[in-house]
Amino acid sequence: MTARDFKYPKRLDNFVRRQFGDDIRHKTIAMSTEQIAKLKTDRPELRLADNPSNMQLLQMAMADPQDKDTREILDLIVNQQTMQYITSNDVLYGNYPPKGQLIYPPDFLPLIQMPTGDWFGLVISQLCRNVLFIGPTGSCKTTCFKNMLLNPKLLQNVRIIVFVKKREFRGFLCIPELYGLVTIFRLNELQLPFGQHAHGVTTRVGDNEVSKITASCYGKMSSQRYMNIKLNELQDSCPSGSYPTLMQLVECLKNAKCHPFSRENLYRESILFSLQDLHENTEGIFDYASSNFLEVLFSTPGLAVVEAETLAQEHLSFVTTFMMRWEYCRRICNQGDKP
Repeated sequence: MTARDFKYPKRLDNFVRRQFGDDIRHKTIAMSTEQIAKLKTDRPELRLADNPSNMQLLQMAMADPQDKDTREILDLIVNQQTMQYITSNDVLYGNYPPKGQLIYPPDFLPLIQMPTGDWFGLVISQLCRNVLFIGPTGSCKTTCFKNMLLNPKLLQNVRIIVFVKKREFRGFLCIPELYGLVTIFRLNELQLPFGQHAHGVTTRVGDNEVSKITASCYGKMSSQRYMNIKLNELQDSCPSGSYPTLMQLVECLKNAKCHPFSRENLYRESILFSLQDLHENTEGIFDYASSNFLEVLFSTPGLAVVEAETLAQEHLSFVTTFMMRWEYCRRICNQGDKP
């Protein structure tokens, strides 16, 4: 079919004009050859490169500027692409790579399909950075995250820990492909050693890390150094193989003798307020003098879901940061042991 045989659908043209006005139509018939050439580079939202026939039509229009039939077809295509861009409500519509040009590595993990039909996802071997999901309410952040976790290839290679306020991940236990890869914990089932640090992490380094986590998660705590001193004193008084618990630290702070109006007492009260509230709301998960829970958890891949419906945000931040920094310190302090 030649350009002269193509019939211009006036109904679509009237729809574009009625919806968006006359100014939305790109009159390529009146464009110069240079202006038509710039459609490929200056108007990425038109996505003309997705279809090779569009690029061929641009070449025809530039080769024969007097061919009005070719210009009219090009005008129709530009209008259609403009309408798709506007109705998509996607500000990144023009930034997606051209259709069919992506090369997926063997360990590629598809997450969501882009408007071009290609898949957006992650490469498992490159999961050494943080991933941030940003979007307004209803933009499918949770759905995208769940789609990622539904892939057995991911859960067989990395350890993922998810804290949730709802019991929305229990359905994962019923998926045959994920059998043995998903574990659901209630909050009181965690066994976190408050004073026992990872293998290779010294007591002073570990205690200082716990004090920093507490100071960063609780705004009312005003003395990281005072807490570190008391935690070190407890560590020195514990017998071999036993470590101080959160409850023991709270009792130590309660029994500390300070002048009521001294600065030391203000420090003590600020730490006591935060740690006592943490202990009362975490159902005893930090009351273990010794535990290998985190060591076992991080030694195997899979998905661990912790249901913490009633936990306040600052306590949730402390628990998640505590577990994450425990593993981080273990990796940092044991780097020299790797061959």
